[in-house]
This record gives sequence, structure tokens and C-alpha cells, in this order.
Amino acid sequence: MKVNIRMIRRDMLSNEEEVLLETEALLNGNRLLYRESGTARQSVVFGERIILERHADVSSETVLIPGREGTGTVTSEYGTMELKTRLIDFSRTPQEWSAEYQVYAGSEIALHQKLIWQISMKN
Repeated sequence: MKVNIRMIRRDMLSNEEEVLLETEALLNGNRLLYRESGTARQSVVFGERIILERHADVSSETVLIPGREGTGTVTSEYGTMELKTRLIDFSRTPQEWSAEYQVYAGSEIALHQKLIWQISMKN
């Protein structure tokens, strides 16, 4: 079904919050599909694991697994980079999905953020 989404990013290290986009999306059960821009598109799967995919000039796949280490893969014209991920917290209601997670570069936290997808029915 067609829905509207508002995607918010909260940087947990700096306590800064920003609205990344507001757009139309397709919601199909546990999968949300939307365009970030003319050429970039994103997919969010909220099942036994959370999978965040971005397809563009620089593509990425972030796999978040409750209670276990996950993986992050970033692919660009310069090659592929593999990272470790850790899911901190997540929730899913009909109106809002959220995932708080960390990405590690070696043993250092390179990113700690919370992504929130506010979902509303399309008028």
C-alpha cells in the first residue's frame, strides 16, 4: 500500500536530530520501499532481523540482528568496505518503526544513531 513517511536520524553521540526526508513510500508487510532522490532508493525490512539497503552511486547494506553482531557493507567505485554492527534497540508499530544501532571500525564506534520512520496513510 502507498504511504507517506518521514525519516528522522538521531545522532546518539552528538545528540543532534534531523529530518532526512519526507516522501511517498510503498509498505508491503514488513518491507518499506522509498526513493531518497532521483537515483537513490532505499529498502527497510523489519523481520527477525532488520535490513537497511541503499542503492545509489555508493550503496550499502546494514544487517542488524537482535542479540548478535551484524554486518555493514558499503560498496562504491573504490571497492567494498565491511563493518560490524550492533543493534541497541528497536520498535515497530503501525505508525512508527525505529532502530538504534552502532557501526564499528575495528573496535571503535564509528557511528551510533537511531533511525525513525514515521508512517502515515496516503491521502
